[in-house]
Amino acid sequence: MTDKEVRSLFFDSHFADQPIKELPCDNLSREEWLSYRTSLLSLGGSDMGTILGLNKYKDVTRLYFEMIDPMQRYITRNNTDSIFAFWGRAFEDKIADMWQYHDGDDESMMLNESKGYKVKEWRKRDSMIYNEDYPFIVANIDGEIVNHPLVGSGILEIKTISGYAYDMWQSIPPYYYLQPQAYMIATGSDYAEIAALRDGRHLEVYCFDANINIQNRIIEEAYAFMERVEKGRSMDTSNMTKEKFFHHALEWAPEPSNADYTEFLKENKNLRDARNDIDADTELEEMALEYLSLKEGIKENKGELETLEQLIKYRLTKDSAVRATSPKIRITWKNKFLVRRQ
Repeated sequence: MTDKEVRSLFFDSHFADQPIKELPCDNLSREEWLSYRTSLLSLGGSDMGTILGLNKYKDVTRLYFEMIDPMQRYITRNNTDSIFAFWGRAFEDKIADMWQYHDGDDESMMLNESKGYKVKEWRKRDSMIYNEDYPFIVANIDGEIVNHPLVGSGILEIKTISGYAYDMWQSIPPYYYLQPQAYMIATGSDYAEIAALRDGRHLEVYCFDANINIQNRIIEEAYAFMERVEKGRSMDTSNMTKEKFFHHALEWAPEPSNADYTEFLKENKNLRDARNDIDADTELEEMALEYLSLKEGIKENKGELETLEQLIKYRLTKDSAVRATSPKIRITWKNKFLVRRQ
């Protein structure tokens, strides 16, 4: 992008003195947008749930490796949309249009739409927006609220959610709440709404004011994560095999946050060079004993069991180990992962 293509954001005149910049993307195909977005040394709003460990569908270690290898020289990445993401994107503008008529429930929305009465208005923004004070956070918003009866302007984010996911949380998933806060950091706005279509038939609207505590946590975690990424990207990868790249990059990698770490390793089968037998140190032994307590039902917490399994695997991966033993435990991870008492 040239300097001329970088222009000041114009959410409202009172944002004119803020260091907000906008990179137009309206002429890019989705493939070009994905390539450009991946090449940026920055995080998007949907990444915040991953780096804070709230997104159970994507592990933070996977995200780290994707960002240090944007050209996929070493890491295999699946860029294919899920069917949920496909339909979510296909219906995005229609959901946003119907949001304009939403006044608290589906009935009032349908009545307002039949009369052509818009309660609020939005416009599409095909651009990447960032705050020069926090350039490692980029917003690619679904829409801009331009006429709201209570707040005037803000950010509009569109989601589709299944009834199953809604019943799990009795709301939208927790990691969705981080996205509008990240976008407010990037855009300088102080208000956002999520319009979520549940089960393809119920439109629900969630309103967010800027929350300085959440935003400070996002900035802190995003900055720390991007420091790791910068170190990973600074490696001299000349003549490196995939195994060497992976092993060296693990030095700065964050610890895994969920079972997607195992899936990431399965998708990249040649990365893990496991061949060593090691002595389990006190920390690894304690993790293994805690894992066994959970596994044997002494404690019941599936989420904690899953987390411990990923952390143990992470330790074995860093040591290129297939086995770890101590007087109390034996861990084996070649094709199958096993933890046993001695």
